[in-house]
Amino acid sequence: MEGLAILEQARNAGLTVWVEGDDLQIEGKPTPKALAAVDSLREHKVKVVAQLRHRTDLIDLPFPIGYNGLPRAQVEAAEAVMDRFGIHDPVLRKYNVLSWVRGYYQNREQNRGEHYEALKAEQLRLGRILDPQGDP
Repeated sequence: MEGLAILEQARNAGLTVWVEGDDLQIEGKPTPKALAAVDSLREHKVKVVAQLRHRTDLIDLPFPIGYNGLPRAQVEAAEAVMDRFGIHDPVLRKYNVLSWVRGYYQNREQNRGEHYEALKAEQLRLGRILDPQGDP
């Protein structure tokens, strides 16, 4: 089983999973489904930790290389949606995460200024990579 599939199983069982140092932290109600997911998490700890660290590395890298400086909760929520839909292409994932964050800013009426324009420009750049036949 791959790290991403194990994390999906844990999420479906109502568990929250994160890494602190070298330790895998698990939180949730001890239902039979959750206990089975915990067993998988423990059995495949190395893969799960690697998957979670990869996601954290992207969040910690400065924008536009990564997501640092963007609302972390929104980035994590968008990443979870990408996992749920099985979107693994890094360019498409980043495009979709930036779209999610732009929507967040728009809903809060914070869709102006240099930071927002940088976010928009990066999303447009990724869009051109994804669809080179589209409008420039």
